[in-house]
Amino acid sequence: MLKHMKCFVWVFVLLVFFPVGLTAQEFVYTNNDLTAGNSVSAFTVDTNGSPGLIASYQTGGLGTGGGLYSPNRIITVNNFLYASNAGSNTVSGFTIDPSSGMLTSVGPAVGTGALNNPMESGISLAATPDGKYLYAGTTDGNITIFSINSSTGALSPLTSGSL
Repeated sequence: MLKHMKCFVWVFVLLVFFPVGLTAQEFVYTNNDLTAGNSVSAFTVDTNGSPGLIASYQTGGLGTGGGLYSPNRIITVNNFLYASNAGSNTVSGFTIDPSSGMLTSVGPAVGTGALNNPMESGISLAATPDGKYLYAGTTDGNITIFSINSSTGALSPLTSGSL
C-alpha cells in the first residue's frame, strides 16, 4: 500500500509543479477568400480564447472576396488542412505542424472541374470520417472527389460530375 502511495505522491507533485506539459496548444485557421491571391491565416488560441497570429500562407489560388454560397471553405483532416479557392475553382492543401500550428503546402492547387464563373461560384469542402477522401461541392452543382494521400496530404482527383 505504501509503495502505491509513494507513486501517487510523485504523480501529484509532477502534475502540480509541471502542468505546462499537460496543456494542449490550440490552433484556428481561416480562409481569407482574397481575390488577388487567396491565403489562409493560422492563429494560436490561449485558454481565454484570445487569438495570436502565427502567419498567413498563400494558397496558390484566387478567392471571390465575398464568400459566396460556401459555408465550409476550409477543413482539417488529421494533420492536413484544405482550403477552397472559389475564384480559380481549385483546392489547396497544407500539412499542419501539430506543435507549432504552422502550415506547409503539399503542392500546387488542384482543379475541381467546376465552371469558371468567380462571381457565382463557391466551393464547400467535406471529408470522409476515415480521412481518405475529400469532397469539393460547387455552387454550379459539380462535386469533385479527391483521394487524400495519407502520408503527404496531396490530393488526386478521382471523379467529377454534376448533380
